[in-house]
Amino acid sequence: MGSFTRAFSLSIIFLFAGFSFDQPPATADTGGAKPAVAQKSAVAIVLFTSWRDPSEGAFTLNVPQKWNISGGTSRNASIDPRHFVYATSPNRKIQIFIGDPKLVPNQVPDRMMQMGGFREGQVIRGAWGGPVLLARYQPGEQYARGYVSRKLCRAPSAVNASTLQEASRELSARAAEYGRATGAVAQAWVGEAVFRCGQQAGYVRASTVLAAPAAGAGAQVWDVLELSGYIAAAPGDEKFARYVMDNMVASFQMDPQWQARQARTLRDVTEAVTRAQQQMAATVAQQARAEAKSNQIDVMSGWEKNNKARDAAMQRDSEVRRGITTAEDPVQGSRTVSNDYNYYWTRPDGSIVGTTTDTPPDYSSGWRMMSTH
Repeated sequence: MGSFTRAFSLSIIFLFAGFSFDQPPATADTGGAKPAVAQKSAVAIVLFTSWRDPSEGAFTLNVPQKWNISGGTSRNASIDPRHFVYATSPNRKIQIFIGDPKLVPNQVPDRMMQMGGFREGQVIRGAWGGPVLLARYQPGEQYARGYVSRKLCRAPSAVNASTLQEASRELSARAAEYGRATGAVAQAWVGEAVFRCGQQAGYVRASTVLAAPAAGAGAQVWDVLELSGYIAAAPGDEKFARYVMDNMVASFQMDPQWQARQARTLRDVTEAVTRAQQQMAATVAQQARAEAKSNQIDVMSGWEKNNKARDAAMQRDSEVRRGITTAEDPVQGSRTVSNDYNYYWTRPDGSIVGTTTDTPPDYSSGWRMMSTH
């Protein structure tokens, strides 16, 4: 590789393998108000808790409580960290993944390399000591489709892959800023693939970024910025799996101290490059949050519809005798709480607080009033 390739490869590995999302994990701060004692929910509600990378402490994210979680940080070389998380539901009917520890940077093979005997599909040693795969660039849609058959299902059926145009435009704009900071031309594509594998239903979302020298000859290098997906045991579990996946991706947060240590390893990564990195990753997180918000209402309303019609009148009479009541929220659904308070409040992380007046616990945590019978 030439001098541009060496410098660019170092920075692109840091960008793609050490990306960060700008949404911090949710906390349980109640602003000093006493939380209401929530008993068994009237509907099924998934609760998230913070999970930290056990290998290097490089990142945290929100994961569903009581799910089996594994993952961490893996390195193909000292400057090539790969972050990944696997989550499996308690009944093992849903499996979610974020990242892949076996991914490596890619370089598009050119005529000079072919003359030297190198061919597509070979893995060569990069100037920094880590592996590089010789491969033609794959936009997000193509990469997502190929990942299904390579890693998730040997004989998938009904594969439907598409490019996410708006997401691609937003991420490509951030990639262009990154390219200008490194003297390169960069573009990005985001794609998704929905598939069936026997009775299972699956989904993969991938974002890939390609960069080349802004002027003159040089290597074209590319990598996977975002990779996430799920496999559900039955088509009916798809919406819930997508909701959990989007919430996990949106909450991914890098540890600043870990990032500082990694930045010192790559001294030719400038502040402008780091800034562009954060902007691109923030775009990915924002898109995931938007998906989670729209999907969340559908998931919760489906549960509420199935349970709401069951013995509603008898339930209210029973609640009065037992000293409890049902508080409802259009997003979080129905929750059973003590009837010691006149008003109940909730926020996006699922916390519930009771008050005697119609004033929220505080005005900075996104509290919204719940309705009661």
